[in-house]
Amino acid sequence: MVADGWIQCLVPPGYLPRATFQVHRTRNVSAGWDLTKFFKFGHVAAVLRPFDYLLHIDFSFIATRNKYFYFLPRFADVEALIRTKPEVELIALRHRERALVRSEWQVTTKNKMEFQHLICQFGQAMRAKFGSEASTGVNRFLFLNNLWLTQVVDVTPLFLMGLFVRKVHNVPKLDVIFADTVRTLVSFGLKRDQNVFPLALWNRYGNMTSIKVLMCGRNISTAVCHPARNPPASSTIRDFGRPLALTARSACNHTGEHKAYDKVLVYDPGPTRMS
Repeated sequence: MVADGWIQCLVPPGYLPRATFQVHRTRNVSAGWDLTKFFKFGHVAAVLRPFDYLLHIDFSFIATRNKYFYFLPRFADVEALIRTKPEVELIALRHRERALVRSEWQVTTKNKMEFQHLICQFGQAMRAKFGSEASTGVNRFLFLNNLWLTQVVDVTPLFLMGLFVRKVHNVPKLDVIFADTVRTLVSFGLKRDQNVFPLALWNRYGNMTSIKVLMCGRNISTAVCHPARNPPASSTIRDFGRPLALTARSACNHTGEHKAYDKVLVYDPGPTRMS
């Protein structure tokens, strides 16, 4: 990576502050999970703040045993894309197997990566928040007042969050999107950030998503990156911009369900701009 033009910075050991996350958790996770989410979402380490853009890569993402194995994006390609689209704040990848976030919920639950009752609770809360859109397509779920309605959540695109490029400075909405993602994971007891991030993105960017976000194919370059989708123009999103972690929820009545401790969530995103 260094030979290609990238700059690598090391974060000092013991960097994760105490009491970063709440003591009462809906689901127990490892210390490694806390550390990963702390750096991946919301918090930009001091050694990285002098830079204009960051490239994030999950180690598992580039492991040869991973079926999503990607070669590293070329520095020259990313730089050219940024120069062409200076208004873009996030460059991400589309999922190669699943197009929609609801499909990710189903697969991660089936594979025991998420608990069914917690995904159920999260899904109910998101469907209530994001509402419906008028639809004339084949995906028809509701019929009301002579209009076919589709749940907005059911058409939310899925991102592959193992690799992305993000802008660092003067991006208050992007900062909130990243922080809201990890807050929501903790609040609802979820583990997989891909299950939450696309909804946090739409919740903050709204119809600016196509301007601020690029979705790319197998690599990051001007040839394979295109504007991400906006939420449906006719959607009935409620409490637009309100953090997902504070979304009202209803019980799914599964054994072992726990209360989400939203009000005592202690997540410090660091001194990045959050408004």
